[in-house]
Amino acid sequence: MLDLITTIVINPVIGFRQLKQQHLPTAATILVILAQLANTLQDSSLFGGSALILSVFVASIVAVILILSISFVLHSSAKLFRGSSCFTQTYQAVAFSAIPLIFTGPLVLLNLLFPLSQPFALLFATVNLLLMIWVVVLLVIAIRQTQEVSTMKAILITTLPLGILLSVLFLLIVLVGLVGRGLL
Repeated sequence: MLDLITTIVINPVIGFRQLKQQHLPTAATILVILAQLANTLQDSSLFGGSALILSVFVASIVAVILILSISFVLHSSAKLFRGSSCFTQTYQAVAFSAIPLIFTGPLVLLNLLFPLSQPFALLFATVNLLLMIWVVVLLVIAIRQTQEVSTMKAILITTLPLGILLSVLFLLIVLVGLVGRGLL
């Protein structure tokens, strides 16, 4: 398992090819929970004791549901582009593409040690942005390898649902504005 994670980090194309050949939905779920744990610890100063435990528990459940939902949307989108994988493989690919989020854990510890350091806050924000970009790149590679589609189709598969969502939200905002002004 650690070999697979290392391969995905170092050489994602080979790593996601190897992942496609394996059935690891439980490992994928554990990976999502670990990534969410690192993310939840960013806000640990807000909680103490049992509230922190409850926060981590709830955030982990929400993260798994969110990854399952994203996987469903991406899997459905992939089917429009004649993707070849089953839902479980798509779920694994989406979950394993979140590996970089685990690296926020050490950043959180540094932030706890130096909480008011302005240069560190800028570094923290920059590294978080770079990790999110890395996640998106890994997601496109994961979809391409898992669904056996071209890079362009993988980009469309990952961006099309977002484009549709933003378009619907824009139309809803316009509609609410028109109704609010009495024009509709």
